[in-house]
Amino acid sequence: MLSIAIAYSGIALIFAGGEIATGEAVALGAALVVICAFFYGLSQLLSKSLIGKLGGALYTCVAMSAAGGAIFTHFLMANWEGGIGVALDLPPRIFSLGAMIAVFSTVLPSFFINIALGRIGPQAVAIMGMLSPVATIIVAIIVLGEPFGPLDALGTAVTMVGIGLYTVMDRRAKTVTA
Repeated sequence: MLSIAIAYSGIALIFAGGEIATGEAVALGAALVVICAFFYGLSQLLSKSLIGKLGGALYTCVAMSAAGGAIFTHFLMANWEGGIGVALDLPPRIFSLGAMIAVFSTVLPSFFINIALGRIGPQAVAIMGMLSPVATIIVAIIVLGEPFGPLDALGTAVTMVGIGLYTVMDRRAKTVTA
């Protein structure tokens, strides 16, 4: 409970006065992130047995196919009235960026994570996953020019300490009971 309280206090600190928590739809964005995090965590916990049966590569192909189908369905529904031709009339650079994001930010990391889940388990993958938010923040600041002030840095650090503390305490508890 202590580690969870620490992690959420870091998030509260960012929402209380951080530079990144500004805008009209912060509450909606935060709610959507929480929902996505819940389902992502659930999928990691439940995927271990399926990855063991199917193998990491096949499991990832099935998961990516399902996700691709959902994205394509959303694309069709969002462009139903305006026509797909209007949606496809974008500069080639947009399609190149989309393809790079799909391959390097979605498909390859998904394969790597699912293979790691099958080999080293969800706890070890979660520990390694603590690097992802830091990398995302660094890229957002450098590439996108996102605001990131001292309070944001402090809140992020406090949250990561809480997550790290939970991971260490959980591992110790499992070692003691084993």
